[in-house]
Amino acid sequence: MISGGGTMSSGGNYWINGTIAFWPGGDITQDDVESECGISDISNFTSDGANGTFDTDDFMGIRFRGTSDTDGNVYEYVLGLSGSSQTRIVNSRSQVSIPNNPPIANAGPDQHVMSGALVTLDGTASDANDPEQSLTYAWTQTTGPTVALSDSASASPSFTTPVLPAGTLEMTLTFELLVNDGFEDSVADTVSITVTREPPDITLGPDSLPDGKRGEAYGPATLTASGGIAPHSFAVTAGGLPDGLSLTADGTLSGTPTEAGNFTFTVTASDADSFTGMREYTLTLTELILPEAQNHTLSV
Repeated sequence: MISGGGTMSSGGNYWINGTIAFWPGGDITQDDVESECGISDISNFTSDGANGTFDTDDFMGIRFRGTSDTDGNVYEYVLGLSGSSQTRIVNSRSQVSIPNNPPIANAGPDQHVMSGALVTLDGTASDANDPEQSLTYAWTQTTGPTVALSDSASASPSFTTPVLPAGTLEMTLTFELLVNDGFEDSVADTVSITVTREPPDITLGPDSLPDGKRGEAYGPATLTASGGIAPHSFAVTAGGLPDGLSLTADGTLSGTPTEAGNFTFTVTASDADSFTGMREYTLTLTELILPEAQNHTLSV
């Protein structure tokens, strides 16, 4: 019997003088066992009281499967009275062997980051795949330049991405995650971290171009670029040069213009890694003023 505001009997009844009588405290329930006996996750619960005839009723008690709050193991419990002709007390439990479900590793989503950035890996979505189990973590780098993980045994280690050398625009680092639930390892899951170079600031000079005249040789004017990886190449990418002028890839603006006016255009400089910078220029070309012809009298 279980006490809980009064005593209860399995089935809520009992034998007395060869007949079945109702027990005042009522039937033992699954909730009663869970609240008073330190057993949880109860299933297959049966509360068997007096039934049939006194001579054939061979068991009065409760049977169920549950998890012991003391050690976390699952047991089959039998508690009661057994035997019709020779009654004995039954109070037994036998451990149930529960097959382990392998854990599932989840190394998190792939990431795209800049060179020199702080990155945090994320294995928190990994699943033990069984209740009451906790995971241990093991991260391993499998490709790319070696980086130092803050803690390869944590769920979310961090590291700083390498600074990419000149000429390298992108690289990929790959990491593998294994988790263990205390019984077996998971299948490995992999995550890729793609590292790209921070675009450099490329600045063009000079700030402005000297004026010129139609019909007169211009310059040459030399454009320069700072930032990025040399050599730089130059090109007009918006607007247009006046007729007669041209810009070479090394930044030399020259020629003899055949028209006058204000000409606005954009020059883009590209470095060795194809990163770009640009500047807008306005070039002013005026008419070439020729000296006026004068009359002269020659005396002999």
